[in-house]
Amino acid sequence: MSDPMPMTLLDLDAAGLDPTQPAPAEFIQFLYDNSRSSYLTLWSARLAEPDAATKITRWINDALAVYHARSLQTQMAPVGDKPAGANVTEVTYSGSTTPAAPVCVDVPYLGGTGAVGETLSVTMGNWGNTPTSYTYAFSGGGVATGNNYVVAESDAGTSVTCVVSATNAGGTTAAPPSNAIAIAGVAADASAHTRASSHTSSTAARHADERSGDDTKVSRTASPQRATTRDT
Repeated sequence: MSDPMPMTLLDLDAAGLDPTQPAPAEFIQFLYDNSRSSYLTLWSARLAEPDAATKITRWINDALAVYHARSLQTQMAPVGDKPAGANVTEVTYSGSTTPAAPVCVDVPYLGGTGAVGETLSVTMGNWGNTPTSYTYAFSGGGVATGNNYVVAESDAGTSVTCVVSATNAGGTTAAPPSNAIAIAGVAADASAHTRASSHTSSTAARHADERSGDDTKVSRTASPQRATTRDT
């Protein structure tokens, strides 16, 4: 009878890793380091659960996609007790077990009509590392409810964007700003400047009229004096 094949084994349970949470980047590096020469066999008591092997494989593949990593030489242990024997070399992972913070894969998109009173809506974008919640920060002065934003009068003549932030147990990450939606109308400061300029012009015109009236009065008063001089 031939000797059992050598096996390099990692106990996911002993490592404190939860396949339902995003895999830490440090763990992915650990997998690389221990699967360069041959396959690394992964074992967990969860393997007895339905589709557990598929879920663990997907868990690792999702992490690889987030970190743009190459493929790994890993395989699942048979269902049952943890393999043991002279042919088994167990490696120990003692790195971080905290899930990696979300990573933005696709920037959120802001859509809607750029008019006062209209509602803009932003997508959450696509994220790695399984966010559990999102927040939305719009750049305008209108009312925001979740991922929706009602354009305010003060937004006229400006552009509105949104920054989406994603959170999981590993932290919070802000995506780059969404595309900008231009809001029709004249900016509030421009309107105020126009009104001020109009008021200044009207005041200047009124003062000019008053000066013109004063000149006419002076002219009419001076005429009899000149006539009296000629009579003398």
